Amino acid sequence: MKKSLKFGLSGLALAAGVLILTSCTASFCSVTDKAHILYLFDYGVTAYYEDTVDKPEGAEELTVTVNGEEYSTNLVFTASFDEVNAKYINKINTAAEEAYIRSPSLNYFKTFDQVVLNKTIEKARADIDPLIGTEIVIDDTLKHIDFQDAGSLLCPADQYDDYSNNKGLLDKYGYIKYEDSANSKKVLWTNWDIYNQEVRSSLSNIDEAATNDYVSFYKTKMNSYISSYRSCLAINSGDYGTYGVHSLPAEIQAKPWTSWKGLLEFLFVWPIAALIDVLASAFAAVGTGWASILSILIVTIIVRTLMLFVTFKQQKSTAMMTRLQPDVAKIQAKYPNANTNKMDKQRLSEETARLYKKNKINPLTSILVMLIQFPVFICVWGAMQSAAILSSGQLFGLRLSDSISATMFNAASWTTAGGMGGLTATILFVLMAAAQAVSMLLPRWLQKKKGKNIPKLSKNPSQASTDNKMKWFTYIMLAMIIFMGFSLASGMGAYWLFGAMYSIVQSLVTHLITERKTKKRR
Repeated sequence: MKKSLKFGLSGLALAAGVLILTSCTASFCSVTDKAHILYLFDYGVTAYYEDTVDKPEGAEELTVTVNGEEYSTNLVFTASFDEVNAKYINKINTAAEEAYIRSPSLNYFKTFDQVVLNKTIEKARADIDPLIGTEIVIDDTLKHIDFQDAGSLLCPADQYDDYSNNKGLLDKYGYIKYEDSANSKKVLWTNWDIYNQEVRSSLSNIDEAATNDYVSFYKTKMNSYISSYRSCLAINSGDYGTYGVHSLPAEIQAKPWTSWKGLLEFLFVWPIAALIDVLASAFAAVGTGWASILSILIVTIIVRTLMLFVTFKQQKSTAMMTRLQPDVAKIQAKYPNANTNKMDKQRLSEETARLYKKNKINPLTSILVMLIQFPVFICVWGAMQSAAILSSGQLFGLRLSDSISATMFNAASWTTAGGMGGLTATILFVLMAAAQAVSMLLPRWLQKKKGKNIPKLSKNPSQASTDNKMKWFTYIMLAMIIFMGFSLASGMGAYWLFGAMYSIVQSLVTHLITERKTKKRR
């Protein structure tokens, strides 16, 4: 077969593999999931207060419009570009000004919040009308809505620790600001565009509204804030992760097994992520961080044990090749010029191939195993990235959904949560890198140890060149794995650590078994 044809087929195979594997790395985040996350980055410039308490300076009476009818309320509100609550709006506005894009006025954002609140109450009333009476009393005769307190709209800061049980209406339904309420096939930003037009129409001064350039800039920035969040595969709907201004959790929808985009996703990614979810939930009593680590450990053992059925033949071939080293050395001694003489090189290859064939060894088995292991690795990575349960809770200040590098180089991870996040990420990276180095180099060390007992007939330049290339290939692969582990999620770093430890034990056991069989044959 011509080299050009070989390269062409290899390229086609690689392209097909990439297309297949893209399903393993596809995001499980639905439009609704993304809308929930987006709202936590921008839930407006408005703060709500009870009318009975001391009113902040400049507070206005809150009125809402529900299905075209105006209602008075018992709450008041203020609007401001608060440095905390409007953190991301301020960042976007500052960046827009630097790009010579005019930012909308405070009145624009305040009016936008009012529109979102009106739509939220409409949706809440339509969805849970019988339940609203526990928090909200709507008097259609007097056109008045009586809220229990300001927390009925937005969860107060002192309740964030128990956020899931203290959500206000905006916490529950504010996500519709970014979703698509009209169509069954939802599209992100559809409602936002509709609300934006409504706000523009209501403003007396059009210069206060968002320009087309600002709208495009705002969407780009907001999408960039949530682009790294992929942990949306959950078997039960609930609050997962930490997002936005106050690092609050977002409600993530349950994903059925049938919501898959590719064969490998269906066969591996969803089941692995679901197993992590089930195990972490089962171990919840020990704390969310430890529960996640235990689930990763068990999944690692299961996946690597199942892979033994694939790697068994390759390990058997490797062990046989080691026992045949004296015979291979004799063949190599017959052709010391194989590195420069084409005829000697061909004869060396033919005799070595006959020796392997006689002992039922296929040197290409290791390549075949790698082709099988790689998709499995990608699928496990996709599952670790997607599992919503891993985005919740911390272990010594480290969230397993955060990347090791981002945590290590984030100053806040060294100063918050007791300064443990950055330290934990650093220790995890060092342990992972050391374990990976030992697991990849251990087989070579063991083989070198066995090689001391093999008589050296003569030095073969061809074999020396091959060994040197293999050694450098191992070092390059090790460097790539460590670099990838540095940039991937901490949960994946834990998986690589446990996987490397499994490989070390596996190599040592295989070595002992091979040694015992060799001694029996002597």
